[in-house]
Amino acid sequence: MTGRPGDDRTVIIGGGQAALSVIESLRAGNHAGPITLVDAHEGLPYQRPPLSKAYLAGTGGHDTTLLRPASYYVENDVELMLGSRCVAVHREERQVELASGERLSYGHLVLAPGSAPRQLVVPGADLDGVLTLHGLADADLLREALGAASSLVVIGGGFIGLEVASFAAKAGLAVTVLEAGERLMQRSSSPMLSEFIRTLHTAAGVDIRLGARVVSIEGDRAVEGVVLADGERLPADVVLVAVGSVPATAAIACDVDRADGGAVLVGPGLVSSDRAILAAGDSASFIAGDGRCTRLESVQNATDQGRCVAASIMGRPTAFDAVPWFWTEQLGAKVQIAGLVDRADRWVLRGSLGDHRFTIFSYAGEQLLAAESVGRVADHIGARAILKGGGTLSPAHAADVGVDLRKLAAEAQ
Repeated sequence: MTGRPGDDRTVIIGGGQAALSVIESLRAGNHAGPITLVDAHEGLPYQRPPLSKAYLAGTGGHDTTLLRPASYYVENDVELMLGSRCVAVHREERQVELASGERLSYGHLVLAPGSAPRQLVVPGADLDGVLTLHGLADADLLREALGAASSLVVIGGGFIGLEVASFAAKAGLAVTVLEAGERLMQRSSSPMLSEFIRTLHTAAGVDIRLGARVVSIEGDRAVEGVVLADGERLPADVVLVAVGSVPATAAIACDVDRADGGAVLVGPGLVSSDRAILAAGDSASFIAGDGRCTRLESVQNATDQGRCVAASIMGRPTAFDAVPWFWTEQLGAKVQIAGLVDRADRWVLRGSLGDHRFTIFSYAGEQLLAAESVGRVADHIGARAILKGGGTLSPAHAADVGVDLRKLAAEAQ
């Protein structure tokens, strides 16, 4: 398939949540122009969050991860080019170059290829049994490896690493989590929540090591152990490397403004420095309300940004100001997070950590930045509404379990 420069074809690079959101929003907005989705994965677009949860546990097959059935793309006149990798964007010609050498012309181009696992650069990182978890193939390998293992070492104390540790601990494996930082989930959670999660894992028999630096992975073809900077050697049948991700756009040659790490820097309407090129999801860096360049990795962010991109393509640009929210499920505790905690300087607790029913509110001065909830769904919903309205919530109201946050948010509107 080729087009002509300046036609109305929208080409979307990537097959994740952001890409689907663009498609759904365009068609819901009566955009009749042709749409082509290009994805390196050979199968239908699928969702990633179940890979470290239900899919890993074996309670769902490939079909349960699909974002939409094949019929959806036919019914909505979306051309799928699966198993095709984008390597370059030629702005002057308005063409996308694929690894096969084929070129596709576009009127608008959406870069939404997601992210790729950050690699661990130590001796032995290429041994059999040293795995990452990003796509379906990774999840299949990990599930098979854990089924034959008795010990797992997880390198990285973020969401994915801890979710896999949760599954492995419940399956009876000896699990060690190595986190180089001073606490778990340091980038995305408050100190109070980090400690709750650490206690949760420790109670389940998971060995949590903070400030742990890996210097090598040992084995004869297959992994046998992990060596730390202090010389300790931890036995391991399987090693999961979960040390973060990098924007997949870093691997695509495209002369537009970039943020650190290779993400596409976007402005209002999530438009890049080239008006015909937009970006959404894990590969987009935008200027947040506090003026900082921000890149978020979550399903909700990808969905919200996909809608924003579609609005820009249809000539109805809107500012991207959605409240970010995330969730993780570990050892029976579902954590829901609204907002970003990284600028907080104080925290207010509502409820009881011991009862696994609480919300932690993060503040910068008097401004509410985020709320982290376990077992208090109403708090999460109310906090999101309050954050959307500007974050006005007194610490006294935050701590009072008798205050209905949803009602408070509604009254403030």
